[in-house]
Amino acid sequence: MAAKLPQELVDLVTSDTDDWPMGMNEAAKYKKESEEERNFAMKAQTEGIGRHHFEGSLVYGE
Repeated sequence: MAAKLPQELVDLVTSDTDDWPMGMNEAAKYKKESEEERNFAMKAQTEGIGRHHFEGSLVYGE
């Protein structure tokens, strides 16, 4: 985002919402967990593709 909100507005919103829906530390924790989960899933998917052997030809229109 090119434009930033004035600090007074940021402070007002922050003071009215506290740590809703979560604070920065909790958000960083969830971000790290989701990155680890994604990396695990991508590795499993990539390794799984190499285990399958496809034979036969595909004929379109039949």
